[in-house]
Amino acid sequence: MRDIFGVNYESNEYECDKLMIKEADPKMVKKIAKAIDDKTEYKESARIPKWANTLQTVGVYGGMIASLFVIDSMLDKGFIGGLKERWVFAVITILLFIMGFGIYFYRVNKHKKMLASPELNEHSENLKKAVNESLASMNVPSDGVEVDVYGELFKINNKGYKIIGIRQFSHINNGFMLYKTDTQLCFADATKVYAVNLKDIKEIVKDTNKILVMGWNKEVDLKEFGLKRTGFGAIQIKEHYKLILEIKGEETCINIPPYEIEHFTKLLNMEIK
Repeated sequence: MRDIFGVNYESNEYECDKLMIKEADPKMVKKIAKAIDDKTEYKESARIPKWANTLQTVGVYGGMIASLFVIDSMLDKGFIGGLKERWVFAVITILLFIMGFGIYFYRVNKHKKMLASPELNEHSENLKKAVNESLASMNVPSDGVEVDVYGELFKINNKGYKIIGIRQFSHINNGFMLYKTDTQLCFADATKVYAVNLKDIKEIVKDTNKILVMGWNKEVDLKEFGLKRTGFGAIQIKEHYKLILEIKGEETCINIPPYEIEHFTKLLNMEIK
């Protein structure tokens, strides 16, 4: 069953491009791209240089290694005796730890200041304004609901459509403005609107297969929804929902996060089967 928001892993083509009904003016697309670039550039400027990251790593791990010599001597000759015998390594350990953890706390503090800075807020507001202007130009209603929709990675082989999952994740988290017209269910991003006909929607079912999703679009922390990340940063989803459709005789679906299902059932006036 094809996911209409799926991504072809090999060609990087999006299934939803076939369902696009509106697209923002190229000038508007450039305006949004510039706002994104400006915000990204500012955030990057707040990062410490790579050489500082290297010094942080050397300081922390170098200090740990140097401390082993001191600890080994202390175990043999006691605390004072060990320090006397390995005083050089003790000094090196202290200096390396000061350097490593000093850079770490400086980096954390600088990042916090950047997040709270008026400059970042200004860039965020400029981006938000550009996106809202784009949505308005595509006649997206202001009372639409912001939702996440999962798009699965897939490839086409000699057996047809096949869902794949690389080690880090199997799905991508897409953010849309969800709304309904008399005949269509619409999904708008910053520059495009995609739609499926209401008559093609069949049912909503629960999928208990675990998936790994990359990306988080909400302003609140994912822990607020009882979700966790893997070591690779992907979000672990134990169960989600599928909006089943039949488009031109082919059964397709839309993967809905558990924390968004209420928006769909309410908007479509449907129950989960």
